[in-house]
Amino acid sequence: RLVGEVPEPSLQLFHPTIGFDPLGYHSNAETDDHRLAGSRHMDDTETFYYIVGHQNPDPDSICSAIAYCDLKYRLNPHIPRDNTYILGRHAKWTAIRCGSANERIDTILKHFDLPDLPFVSDVSPKVRHIMVPARNAAVAWKGATCAEVLKIMDRSNHRVVPVLDAETAVCCGVLTLDMLGRFFIPTPGQFATMRSMVSSVGNLVRELGAQIVNPNRELINDPETLQDLHVIQVMSSVEELERLVQAGPEGAQLVVLTSNQRTDVIRAAINRNARLVVVQGHELLPYMISLELAQLAREKSVNIVTTSHDADTALWCLRCAATITPLLQTGGLIEFRPEDRISEVRQRLQRNDAPLFLVTDPETGQFRGLFSKRDLMKPLSLHLILVDHNESSQAIRGAEEVGIAEIIDHHRLGNMHSAMPMLFINRPIGSTCSVVADLYRQNGIAPEKPIAGVMMAGIIADTLNLRSPTTTPVDHELVKWLATLSEEDPDALATMIFSAGSVILSMTPERALQSDYKEFREGEFTFSVTQVEEIGFSNFWERCSAYLEALETIRVDRKFLFSALLVTDLHTQNSLLALAAPEDLTSRIGHPKARSNVFTMNGMVSRKLQVIPYLTKLLREMM
Repeated sequence: RLVGEVPEPSLQLFHPTIGFDPLGYHSNAETDDHRLAGSRHMDDTETFYYIVGHQNPDPDSICSAIAYCDLKYRLNPHIPRDNTYILGRHAKWTAIRCGSANERIDTILKHFDLPDLPFVSDVSPKVRHIMVPARNAAVAWKGATCAEVLKIMDRSNHRVVPVLDAETAVCCGVLTLDMLGRFFIPTPGQFATMRSMVSSVGNLVRELGAQIVNPNRELINDPETLQDLHVIQVMSSVEELERLVQAGPEGAQLVVLTSNQRTDVIRAAINRNARLVVVQGHELLPYMISLELAQLAREKSVNIVTTSHDADTALWCLRCAATITPLLQTGGLIEFRPEDRISEVRQRLQRNDAPLFLVTDPETGQFRGLFSKRDLMKPLSLHLILVDHNESSQAIRGAEEVGIAEIIDHHRLGNMHSAMPMLFINRPIGSTCSVVADLYRQNGIAPEKPIAGVMMAGIIADTLNLRSPTTTPVDHELVKWLATLSEEDPDALATMIFSAGSVILSMTPERALQSDYKEFREGEFTFSVTQVEEIGFSNFWERCSAYLEALETIRVDRKFLFSALLVTDLHTQNSLLALAAPEDLTSRIGHPKARSNVFTMNGMVSRKLQVIPYLTKLLREMM
C-alpha cells in the first residue's frame, strides 16, 4: 500500500515548543516520523538554519542569537517571518538554545517581552529524519499473494518489500524480487515445484477473475482457508490426471485446470474431491457445464469455476495467487531504531549492500519505517549558525554532523572545522552582541526596540557594564546607539541584570558550575573554567568546600587536568579563582592564596582576555 504524505505544522520564529524536535519536527505521534532529507516530496536544494550559542548559555549567547536571527529576516524582507515554509515545514532561520537559561537571561527576555527560545540539546541526524515512515512506506501484509506484492513493487519501484503482521504491525520478514523470481522460475530439474504452493480457493478465484458454477454463485467448504495445494493442468485424458496426482506431494489439496471439452477429466477431478476445478474456455463457458456435473460437485463439496483465460494465462494467474508467507526471508534482517545516529549507521553499513533497511520500535518491535544507503548519503537540509563560540567542545551536540554555515564570535580561535567554506566573523571586541549590532549599522538597519534592547543587555552583561578589560571603544559607541533606539538607560539596565539573583545562592554547586561553563584544550591538556558574577564574595565563602568538591568531581569524571571556578565581584572588579588541580599547576600560580586551592585575582574579571591566557601560559610551562 502507498499512502499519501501527511501535512505537518509549521514552526514560527521564537516560538517555544514542548517536545521540540532538533531537526525540525514536533516530537509527537502524528508528526515525528517524517523525513528531513532525501524525500521525494521535498526540494533537497533548500536549506534552513538554526542560530545557536554555546551549551551553557549566558546573556550574550542568547541575545546575540535572537538579534542575528532578526537581522537575517531584515536583510531578506522577501522571506516572511511567521508561517515561513521551507521544505513545506519551516522558518528559514530559527534562534534556539542548547542549554538551560538562567535568571539573568529570563530577566532580560521578560523585560523586553520576548519568549524563551526553543530548547534543542542535540542536532545529530537520526534514522527517523531520513527514513520513509511506515505510513508512507510500500509494505505488504502477512498472507498477501504474490500478485499483490508484485503490484506494490511495480508502483513503488522497490525491489524489496517489508511484510507486516496485520494485528501487531511487527515485521515478519521481507520479500525481494529475487525471491519471487526463484518462485516463478525454479531451478532446472525441479520443475515439479511449480505445481506446489500455499494459498486459498478464494485467492485463486479472485486472481483468475473466474465465475463460480455453483448454483448460488458462492464458494463452499471454507474457501479462505490457506492450504498446501497441488496445481495440475490436464488437457488430454483421465490417465494423465492420475499420473500427475500420484506425482504430487502427500497431503496437498488438488487444484485441476482443464478444458470444457474434457468432461471426463472434470468428473474424475470431482470424484477425487479436488479442492478446486478450473474449467478453461471462453466467456460463454458457464452455460456449458452440465447440470449433472454441477450437482455432483456440490454433493462432493468441490468448487467449480470457469475462466475465459487461455491455459497458459490461467496457470500464471494461479501461480500468482500463492501466498508470500513461505517465501519470506525472516532471519538475518538488519534493523535499526528511529533514534540511531546516522553517523553510527553509516559505519555499521559500510560493507553491507542490502537495498533497504528496516526501522523498528525498540520496545514493541513494530515497524516504523525503512531507508536505503542512498538516503544515508543525501545531505541534510539543516545548517547551523554558531554565535558566541567557535570551539567544538562548547557547541551543541551533533554540530560536527551537520553543516556549519556561519560563526559569529569574539573569542580566541578554537578547533572548529568545516568541510565547506563558511562565513566567519570574529572580532576582538567586548561581546558577540557588539559584533551583531555593528552588522546592523554596517547594513544601514536600525533594530526595533526589543532587539536593540537585548543587544545592549548582552553587551552590558558580557563587559560588566563596559568595565571589563575586554571593553573597546566600539562597545561604548554601540551601547549609546542602542540606548537611543531602545529608549533604555544602560546603567538602570545593568542594575536590573546584575541584581537578577545570585547563581551561588540559587543553585547547587553542581548546577552552578554548569551555568557558564566552558571547556578548553591547550596542547595535550584539557580543562574547564566556569565564571559566575556576584555582589561580594560572602556567598561563595560560605559554600567554598562544597564548590571545591564539585570541581574535583568534574575534573575526575571528565579526565581533565584541572577544573576552575572564577567568582567575580561586580562592585570591586576583583575575582577569586578556585581550582581542582595538581600541585604542579597550583604551585605555579603567582597570585595571593586566599585558602587552599583558592587564589585572589585582583583586577582580573575577564575569563577570555585575562584568565585563560594566564592559565594557558602556565600549562605551556608544564609541557
